[in-house]
Amino acid sequence: MVERFRRSAAALDALATRPDELLDVLAGQLQQLRFPTMDLDTTWRIGSLLREAGLAEQLPIAIDITLGLQTAFHAALPGSSVDNDDWARRKAAVADRYIESSLAVGLRFDRDHGGFDIASRLPLGDYAAHGGAVPLLLSTGIPVGHVVVSGLPSIHDHALVVTALATVLDLPEVAGI
Repeated sequence: MVERFRRSAAALDALATRPDELLDVLAGQLQQLRFPTMDLDTTWRIGSLLREAGLAEQLPIAIDITLGLQTAFHAALPGSSVDNDDWARRKAAVADRYIESSLAVGLRFDRDHGGFDIASRLPLGDYAAHGGAVPLLLSTGIPVGHVVVSGLPSIHDHALVVTALATVLDLPEVAGI
């Protein structure tokens, strides 16, 4: 998982200056990272993978996973703070509202409208269009929750989440990772 995360972060970093290509990769991820079913055991597996990778790499992250309206997993690793919890909450609100990754929403608003902050007309105290929140989708596309990591650079938060999702889904190849 850790090595795959490193490769994913590097691949997404390489696309950071090409937002159209990066948006295509993120859209591909959203299509691939779907679950036939979702339950508390699966959210625990996802969260545990994220926590283990974070501890192994000494990442100062907060992890939050919801299933429906219930917090199914939460962990704060050394070096993280209440600020990371707040960022996670705000990024999750974006993923939940737009049913796509918070990174994709932020990139699209930057490209099409000059930024999320003004163009979205949403209160910035409640929404943050920065990477790290990914909706949990069933195979049918129905959203059932989200996974959020906060504490790393935006694109690395996203890379860590999608790497964990791909690992739990046992997908050897996923767009961008």
